[in-house]
Amino acid sequence: MACSSSNTPENAEKNSTNNQPTEEIQPAHAEAQSDHGKKLTEIAGQATIPHDSGLDPAPVPEHAKVFIGRFHANVKCDDHFIPCKEGNADFILNLLPDGTVHRSIIQFGKVFADKAPQPGNNVNYRKDTWTVDQAHQELVVHRKEGVNFYYKVIDENRIVMDLDKIRKGIEQEDRNQELFSQGYPEPQQAYELVKDQ
Repeated sequence: MACSSSNTPENAEKNSTNNQPTEEIQPAHAEAQSDHGKKLTEIAGQATIPHDSGLDPAPVPEHAKVFIGRFHANVKCDDHFIPCKEGNADFILNLLPDGTVHRSIIQFGKVFADKAPQPGNNVNYRKDTWTVDQAHQELVVHRKEGVNFYYKVIDENRIVMDLDKIRKGIEQEDRNQELFSQGYPEPQQAYELVKDQ
């Protein structure tokens, strides 16, 4: 049987190196493996949602975890606290385990962000936070603009706005009086918010 030139030991060595991946391909393959399993928001979300470094939420302490969830109240539109013109709307607070809170105002399928957006406000995704003051039996929503909304805790399923404390604020801790005097939306009634079950 005659030997073909392709079966010589020299050619066999050449053929075996042609079938193996090169060094340049292996690192690219390794990088692709390290990206596997990342969340879409980790890869693409940062380009579309700017990070708000103004507030750093703290994880909710054990005593406050009973309040995690969605609270809502029915609010009249004639209260200048919300942006609707007539009728009623739902004011919703979603208290999250990471210490952030999301506010929503919904009326007949419409969703409102704020009473009157002003330059510099809401440029980034909102990062309002919340805390519970056990000593005063109150839940506090710290809005990114510097306004604090104080709620008296009735029980773990009901909180009521403390209008006096919201209007006066606490010197050195918030900007309530300053911002309300500039037209920041302020509630006229002490609304009771009830937790969804």
